[in-house]
Amino acid sequence: HNISIDTTKQNELHEKIPLLIEELNQRLIERDELSRLVVLAMLSKNHMFLIGERGVGKSKTVELVNGAIKDSTFWQLQMNDDTKHEELFGEKRSTEDGTIQFTAKRSVINSNYVVLDEMGKAKGNLLNSLLELLADRTYTSGDGIKHKTPVIAVFATSNEYPTETKMLPFNDRFIFWYKVERIQEPENRVKYYAGDYLDEPIENQYFSLEDIEHIYKF
Repeated sequence: HNISIDTTKQNELHEKIPLLIEELNQRLIERDELSRLVVLAMLSKNHMFLIGERGVGKSKTVELVNGAIKDSTFWQLQMNDDTKHEELFGEKRSTEDGTIQFTAKRSVINSNYVVLDEMGKAKGNLLNSLLELLADRTYTSGDGIKHKTPVIAVFATSNEYPTETKMLPFNDRFIFWYKVERIQEPENRVKYYAGDYLDEPIENQYFSLEDIEHIYKF
């Protein structure tokens, strides 16, 4: 079957990308490459692993881009050795008909874009519960039923490259791996400490969830 491509829509979407990058560069200092890669991951529905010290803009970049996507939901969790399954998925409850549901207003299974800070610090069995979600955007509840999720992309962060064997299964789940350095140029450090950048969300909503599906298909 021939798939007809709406070239007008394609061009419109293509023209919006540099406009969004420019908005990010007004809010982030010396982060052009990071901004481009995060936008690419979010629009192409690919997961990304970000390595870098605290305060280098890893989570902030994802949150800013999410604000430029109409009706998109963002959720973030700081993970550590004590993070529980309920914090990630929501509390598990059995319904009257015997099925199992996870109840949480916002969690990894009901958000479009997710940031898991210091993901590698979580216990191995908790990390394993994410493998299906990352591969298929689904999760299986305790009754064996597979559920679809609205997850578009997950961003994991870490202060250093993960070396634990428990992280090996995630090597091919995250398509993009990127190290975010501290601000290098002296004049840019001066701008950062002087607050010489926009410190507000992006008002323009350049893309919709429907646009992202369109981009993903073509």
